[in-house]
Order: sequence, then C-alpha cells, then structure tokens
Amino acid sequence: MQTNYRSSQRAISCLISLLGGFGALWAGIVLPSMVETVEVKGIGSRVIADSSFKSGMLLEVLARTQNLPTRCLTQSQVARAIALLKLRRAEEMIETGTFDGGGREIEGADKGLIASLLMSPVDPYFWLMLYSLRITRYGFDPKDIAYLDESYATGPYEGWIALRRNRQALSVFHLRTEMGQKVVVAEFKAMVDSNLIDDAARNIATVGWSFRERLAAGLEMADLASRQALARRLSQDGMKIAIPGVEMNDRPWR
Repeated sequence: MQTNYRSSQRAISCLISLLGGFGALWAGIVLPSMVETVEVKGIGSRVIADSSFKSGMLLEVLARTQNLPTRCLTQSQVARAIALLKLRRAEEMIETGTFDGGGREIEGADKGLIASLLMSPVDPYFWLMLYSLRITRYGFDPKDIAYLDESYATGPYEGWIALRRNRQALSVFHLRTEMGQKVVVAEFKAMVDSNLIDDAARNIATVGWSFRERLAAGLEMADLASRQALARRLSQDGMKIAIPGVEMNDRPWR
C-alpha cells in the first residue's frame, strides 16, 4: 500500500510538472502569438478605415509578423491584415516618392495581396489593389485588366471600393469588353444614386470625359434628385452635359 501511495504521489507530481510546462509554453509562446495576431488584425482594420499611423509603426508591426508561427500566417484573416499593412506601407512610399528603385515595398505588397487572395479569392478590394500596384510597378499591361474584372465579379456594387475602382476602370474604358463597359457605367450610375456627386462629377470630367455621353445615358433610371445634383455640380464647373430628365440651365446659381 505504501508503494502504491508513493507511485500515486509521483504520478501527481509528474502531472503537475507537465501542466506547469504547458502553462509556461502558453505564457511564453502561444499567448504572445495570439496577442500579436489580434494586434495585426486590429491594425489591418484601421488601414481599411484609412486611419493615420505614427511614423515607423507599420514597420514595427510588420517586423513582428515575421515571428508569427506558420499556423497564424495561414489564417486568412491574418494574411489579409498583413497584406493591408504592406499595402499601406507601399502607398506611403509611393506618395512620398521615397520607395526604393527596385520597388521593394511594392513587391512586398504585391506578394501579400496574392498570398491573401489564394486563401480568400472573393475580395474585390484586393483584386483592385493588385491591378493598381501592377500598373504602378510595371506600367500598364492590357492583361492586367483581368484583375479589374475579378474585382467587379466579386463585388460589383461595393460603394467604398467604387470611389477608387470607377476612376481606374474609366481610364481603360476603351479597352474593356462591351460587358465590362456596361459594368463600369452601372457602377457610375450607382455612385450618382448614392449621392457621391463630387466623385462622380470628377470622374466624368476627367478620365471619363471621352465617354461622357455613354455615362450620362446610363443615368436614365437614376434618382432624379441625384441627376439634378450632378448636373448642377458639372454646370458650376463650366461643363454642360445632357443628362436624361434634367433640363439644361445656363444659370447654375438658380
């Protein structure tokens, strides 16, 4: 009986030691990884919301993602967040003209977008950003329009994406298929219907000017008040475009 008691005591001691080991592993490895994963996801959400960051913060967080275990990196949400961080970093470098000659930041963002899209291909924003990065890095290539097509296929009526996508799509409007052009015209109409008047006016007055009649014709079924608002906005800028159902007025202040 004494022997059985001692054996039980040793078993309990081993179990306690084992549990202690698991606790140390959790505190030293698993828990920090979880915290960093949550932090990466949170900052990724801030990128989407177009938040500003302190100088060097993106680089610091990106550096820490190198230590995340593979099981974290293969989570689609984590991969997406990391891609967003790399994308914001590349955009900052492009805006300030400080990215290196080899486009290291753009290349990193490109790879991040592809890695995320391989896990979750139904992401209209990432398809658009892949198109944008490719033409920034390599110049325009007609085959890259396929990325725009994927963006429209996976999210044809995403209002916040349309603010960037419609402008880019109009710049290559003449190279798109008839169906592709119809989608762009429908997106422009949706922008007007959503009262994104300043953005719609800017698009039709710049990259969409050569196709203004086609874009205006596509507004026939748009909300009348929105059509009128667009006509007034264009008239204020000295542009007269015939918009269905809206009477032309030479006195825009009325």
